[in-house]
Amino acid sequence: MDKVDVILCQLLMANSRLSYRELADKLNLSVTAVHKRIQSIMELGIIRKFTANISLGALKATHIIIFGGI
Repeated sequence: MDKVDVILCQLLMANSRLSYRELADKLNLSVTAVHKRIQSIMELGIIRKFTANISLGALKATHIIIFGGI
C-alpha cells in the first residue's frame, strides 16, 4: 500500500458510498485507477466489506415481536 491507497481507505471509511468518480476526482486519478486500487486492496484483505450503519433512532417506529421462552 502506498500513500494514495491509505488516503483512499480513509475516504472510504468516512463515506463508503462515494462513487469511483468522486474518489477519482478527490485523488486526481482515473476511475479505472481507483477501481483497480480498490480491487487490489480488497484482494489483500484490507477492505473486507462495505456496510451500512443504521441509526437505532430511525428504527423506533419499527415493531419487533420476539417468540421464545426462558
